[in-house]
Amino acid sequence: MAVAAAKQGKRVAIFSLEMRVRQLEYRILSSLSGIPLQTLLGGWVSSDEQWAALSAALATMADL
Repeated sequence: MAVAAAKQGKRVAIFSLEMRVRQLEYRILSSLSGIPLQTLLGGWVSSDEQWAALSAALATMADL
């Protein structure tokens, strides 16, 4: 929900007592890129399509 709100130009803050910042970043990156979380965590991004999706997701995260 936070990502959807940020995409609409809303200011968003996320507080989590369960996950560290890096874990949240990976989950959001997985969601935006469509690449499974375990693939990202394992470093198994291999195809050009996955790299393109990852690059676009990182740009989106930077903009938000």
